[in-house]
Amino acid sequence: PHQGLGYKTPVEKFEEYIKKHQGVHHVLNENK
Repeated sequence: PHQGLGYKTPVEKFEEYIKKHQGVHHVLNENK
């Protein structure tokens, strides 16, 4: 349950960050 509009727990923020950057990391890893 979110306590406010647009409120995210640190875990949710972290997971969102990972999802946003997974593609970038994937490309970097393939170029190694």
